[in-house]
Amino acid sequence: MKNSRHFIRDLFFACTYIFKISPLYVFLTIFSAIFNSAYNLFNIVIIKAIIDSMQSGEYRLFYFYLILIFGIGIITMLINTILSNIVIPKVLNKIKNQIQKHIFSGYMKYDYEHVNNKKFYDQYYSILENSENSFTSTTSALGELITSTITILGVAYLVFCYNYMIMLIILGLVVLSFICSMKSEKSSIYSKNLQPC
Repeated sequence: MKNSRHFIRDLFFACTYIFKISPLYVFLTIFSAIFNSAYNLFNIVIIKAIIDSMQSGEYRLFYFYLILIFGIGIITMLINTILSNIVIPKVLNKIKNQIQKHIFSGYMKYDYEHVNNKKFYDQYYSILENSENSFTSTTSALGELITSTITILGVAYLVFCYNYMIMLIILGLVVLSFICSMKSEKSSIYSKNLQPC
């Protein structure tokens, strides 16, 4: 329970901190999560629709679904390409610069007696190296949480009519996989901080 409170607090702090630097990044994270969830649910529903159209012999509808899948796939690829290669790098560069300025201004307040201390510089370098990834990955966790939640609700709607137990198992697996991915990411960041520069 204590760890979950820390996780929620860290998630909230990272999101608010990044939002102050770049509201666009938080918006893109949430938009991407909702878009990916909708795309996952669309893929589930469209497969059933294609099978139904084939069984009923409505081949015009079948071809329409194929064209729809192809069109949405191209649009999704274009959006992901533009975001990944143009928008996100610029936003991340802005976030990185602001975080480094914040860390630098904080370290400038230390006494000059630390100048000859090697551990001081090792810690400073380690924080500079990992701070951006820590904040952005924690903010991205919000997107993963939204994607997992919306997807599981959509899948649960389809499964709900058949078996309550299956729905609960799927929900448990999604929550468990999300927690495990966050813990492994947190431990990898911690192990990087322990390594000497």
